[in-house]
Amino acid sequence: YLPLISEEQLVGRLSVYWRTIWDFSDDDKLILTLFANQSAVAIKTAQLFEQQIRAIQRIGISLSSEADLDNVLSEILVAALDLMGSANMGEIRLYDPEKDELVVHAHKGENINEDYKVNKVDQGVTGWVVRERKPRVVPDTTQLSANEYLPFLEGTLSEIAAPLLGQNERLIGVLNIESPQVKAFSEADIPMIEAIAAQAVVAIERAQTSIEREVIWRQALQEINQAITSLSLNEVFDLIASKAVELTKASYSSLWIREGDELVLGTMYNLSLIHISEPTRPY
Repeated sequence: YLPLISEEQLVGRLSVYWRTIWDFSDDDKLILTLFANQSAVAIKTAQLFEQQIRAIQRIGISLSSEADLDNVLSEILVAALDLMGSANMGEIRLYDPEKDELVVHAHKGENINEDYKVNKVDQGVTGWVVRERKPRVVPDTTQLSANEYLPFLEGTLSEIAAPLLGQNERLIGVLNIESPQVKAFSEADIPMIEAIAAQAVVAIERAQTSIEREVIWRQALQEINQAITSLSLNEVFDLIASKAVELTKASYSSLWIREGDELVLGTMYNLSLIHISEPTRPY
């Protein structure tokens, strides 16, 4: 029986059996002990990796129905900090293409410097990440110049950041995780933050799409309501049918109006009469 120990913690036990009498030599004991130690490290690493993968998957699942962008960003950041070990600070910056700026939309950390809530893409670690389109590990922020490091969160001594890239490398923003400890992150942490960033992009794009659709939907309703006072009834029908196609990206539409016990064709959009069936009962 060999105990499997990693970082002074018992991981399990390895038992080896023989069907014949076996006289253990010192070399046998040494080899089995070394094998057990390495196996304990491998098991611990695999368990941690599996836990992290499950946690990353939960980010996507938990945010699948969330449409509020601010809530999405806050939840992503909390989950990322939980997964990145010693990290307890960080921020998510979204890219503003009109101003070519990165703007903080979510952050965790007690004291912030408002002067660095917005930065240009040629400033700071986050600026470097979006320019290079790849993650970066900073073991010691005190070794960076004033333009290379912007002290947005007080007490940061090391950080790791990854770009948030959508389809066709479209820049969405940056996920930046920070720690009050020097060398809290290493190159080995890059796959993890990249995996988190990938899930974050899916959730962010879903929320942004939902917001955009709501804006378009409200604008369409407002246009229809305004048209009621200036258009004829048939023109209102036409507008509703055309907006239905526009909002849903459909190919065509038809609008049926109840008259007594029947539904009568009010109008159609991009549709031929040969595709229209006879009037039907509404219920």
